Amino acid sequence: MLTSTNKFLYLLMGFFLAQCFGNQSYGQYYGLSVDFPYTYPGTRDGIRGISLGFTHPISALPNVGLTVLNFNRREHGSEGFDLDTKAQLNSLNLFTHLPISNFALTLGGGLGNLHTSTKIVGTTGRLETVRVDTPSIIEVFGRLGYPFLYSADAHIGLHFITASGVKLIDGSKTTVSGVKDTADLGGFLFTVGFQVAFGGAKRKGPQLPSLDSSPFKSPGG
Repeated sequence: MLTSTNKFLYLLMGFFLAQCFGNQSYGQYYGLSVDFPYTYPGTRDGIRGISLGFTHPISALPNVGLTVLNFNRREHGSEGFDLDTKAQLNSLNLFTHLPISNFALTLGGGLGNLHTSTKIVGTTGRLETVRVDTPSIIEVFGRLGYPFLYSADAHIGLHFITASGVKLIDGSKTTVSGVKDTADLGGFLFTVGFQVAFGGAKRKGPQLPSLDSSPFKSPGG
């Protein structure tokens, strides 16, 4: 029986294969995109990490990328004890470029895991490791950029990440008053970044995208 994660993977693969075989002009250049996290809900001391994407000229294959994020989150309990969670998110994704006049649009999605380590923090300074969990996550994202310098663009991104039911503590062994055993560590991630094209083989017919067309050609250039 297929799980929700497997169903998503098959749908995602089908979408990108349909895009690739349905339009052989996709991916007519080599390119690298670099994105940095800006905001993520519920984080403590900000969020760190990077999202990379590699575009290639092989029309029959989708473009590939990865996302690595690190953040801390604290759940406040009663009686002077809190739960301090350190999390690292890792995902592999597939993405495609879509034509929009004067803009660069990228859509994609991927799968990965969220490695968490949760500790009890008390007012007396007591620190105790409670739980390590590695739930699966799903990532869906879009980026909208504006081309400049003929072969580059600056863009903003919005990632939606599902990470519900993350086990913070084992309720049968340890409890913290006022704090649930599980938490939803997913949400919307905002990013900023840039993309650079390095050129690639051209083919007959429409060039989407390429160094001669959107998304990397400057408007009016």
